[in-house]
Amino acid sequence: MKWIDFTWLTATGFCLAMMLIHLGSGLRGASRRANLLFALVALPMAVYSWNELRLIHSSSVDEYLARLRL
Repeated sequence: MKWIDFTWLTATGFCLAMMLIHLGSGLRGASRRANLLFALVALPMAVYSWNELRLIHSSSVDEYLARLRL
C-alpha cells in the first residue's frame, strides 16, 4: 500500500467516524441541529475522498472519466 492510499483511506475513515459520532449526539439531543448538520456534511466528504482514491487507481482515460461523472 502506497502512502497516498493510506492517506485517502484515513481521510475516509475519519469522515465516517466523525459522522457516526455527531449523528449519535444529534439524535440524543445535545445541540441537535449543529450535530445533525455536521453529520450530513461528513457523509458526502467521505464519499468524495473514496471517489478520489478510485480516480487515482484508474487504469485508462475512459475509466477515469466514468468515475469522474459520479
